[in-house]
Amino acid sequence: MKTPAPDKLDALTRDTVKELIEANPASQQLQGMIKSYKDKFPADFEGVIPKPISSLTDEAKEKRNKFIRALKECTKSDSDAIGKTITQASPCGDSAMSEVQNSVSNFFDKITAAGNQTLNMSQEIKNVSSLVSRSMTSMTNKMTGALNDKMESEFKSGLKKVHDQWMALTPKPLPVPAAVSIIKGIQGPMISPMQSAFDGATCGMQKITDAMEGTVRDLIGAAAKNITNTPACAVQELMGAVTNKTTNMMDSVATPLLAPIEKTLGFSFNTKQFITSGVDMLSKAQGLLACGEKMDCPPSTNFVTGKGQRPSPSSSNQSEGFRRMFSGTSVANAASGTLSDFEKEYGNWSIFGSKLADASEIGPCGAGNETVCGGPTVEIFGGQGEGGAGRVILGNFINRLDTNDTFAAVQRTASIIGVELTNPGQRYMSEPIVTFDDQCQKGEGAYGKATIDQNPQSPTYGQITSITMTTIGSRYPAESEEDSFVSGVFIDNPGDGYEDAKVDNFELEITDGRITNVNVVNPIAYRDLPDMTVQSETGTGAILRPIMSTTRPQGKVIEVVDCVSKTFSKGEIN
Repeated sequence: MKTPAPDKLDALTRDTVKELIEANPASQQLQGMIKSYKDKFPADFEGVIPKPISSLTDEAKEKRNKFIRALKECTKSDSDAIGKTITQASPCGDSAMSEVQNSVSNFFDKITAAGNQTLNMSQEIKNVSSLVSRSMTSMTNKMTGALNDKMESEFKSGLKKVHDQWMALTPKPLPVPAAVSIIKGIQGPMISPMQSAFDGATCGMQKITDAMEGTVRDLIGAAAKNITNTPACAVQELMGAVTNKTTNMMDSVATPLLAPIEKTLGFSFNTKQFITSGVDMLSKAQGLLACGEKMDCPPSTNFVTGKGQRPSPSSSNQSEGFRRMFSGTSVANAASGTLSDFEKEYGNWSIFGSKLADASEIGPCGAGNETVCGGPTVEIFGGQGEGGAGRVILGNFINRLDTNDTFAAVQRTASIIGVELTNPGQRYMSEPIVTFDDQCQKGEGAYGKATIDQNPQSPTYGQITSITMTTIGSRYPAESEEDSFVSGVFIDNPGDGYEDAKVDNFELEITDGRITNVNVVNPIAYRDLPDMTVQSETGTGAILRPIMSTTRPQGKVIEVVDCVSKTFSKGEIN
């Protein structure tokens, strides 16, 4: 559905359309947009006429070219694989939960993307249901194992309670042989029911596994009708519904088998409460290590195509995810008398249209959990360290009109040209991974590189000294424009064979044909990543990366980088 024309244009839209009129592109589609705005808002664009390119400065020409190129860009990804999250194997933990989350997220992303009308929805649902059911089978196995362990513990406790109760009466008033005979008479008949309980849990698990794909397919089909975007809460709700159904099935198998044992041995065990109490067994590592052996754990098991490595959920995040997943079950238990048959089986979730979940504010998609698009953020992980943090610096700002929806809101986007460290972290033994994201998943293609202090004698040993950009990406949401400055230069490669070398606004120092120092001598403001291409008639191979900051340097800052990629400040000249 096309966006209707507003009653009044906001300043950003007015300025962007004015820029479009002045650029006067040859495209018939863009000329049609110009006509639509002029016809609807003649007063706003009265007197605005095309501006000849010959009248523009070189900087203004480049800005216009970027603006027009952005309007002509295809808004649909070149591949369905771009932005897809892949779960990689890890010896350090069970990846089933991540696999389910990623499969469902990828599906929701796909069906809510522009142009999804051409999807074969039934086939897409079948595909994702198969992936999710396989991963959920692993989780069900762990649930069953944990349930069996808990039942064994309860059985042992109950048998011991019987033993202790009767042995407490010996030798008076009850002789020991008589007490032993009574204990055997109570415990012996329990062997068969206890074995039946274990066997029943195992058989029940098989029934659940057999029914899993059909259950998941029905739930995903129901959720797909109500999804307009892909908040994390929607994934958690669907997983919560699947888990709730699984829990109900396990409860229906185990409870009848446990009832006679509980009565005889004098204990009470609630199967459903045990499973939904936030059991952490789903995220525990598999296998055992030999004494003294250290597991080689990767920094992350999540990889996003087109964006790179992403951090795996922390233990606290996983715990919160479980809490939210089981919250719909809690609401269902609290209001069991007012539930539909669907809600009794799957819990209360807003993605399935449950009014109870909407009103409860407990479910993951309840009030206060809405996704608000904001600017991009940086995350630093791996490298065996901790605490590294920074603030994204944006540049290459572009205001984007939607060529397929004339009066849609203008989106200001940007590239990521740097990261300003807010915390250098500590104990890094290798360079950590640097990733960028925005909550609405609009931006892509930005990659950063962290440098750490590897000198054991340095007071900043093990800390991050700088983050530079290897690619700046595009389409990241930007609320406002800002100036940035070069605070230093990281020499990624000193090159070779340089007798003469030049970079505008910088001084280069050359030793034995290699660039060893870079002096920032002209602290001008930038709205894009500075061009650090080395101009030379003799040398080749040098790669210089600016370290960006939002603070204007005072005087001439000299940044020195040695040949093993250690960055340190040489001094400041006022």
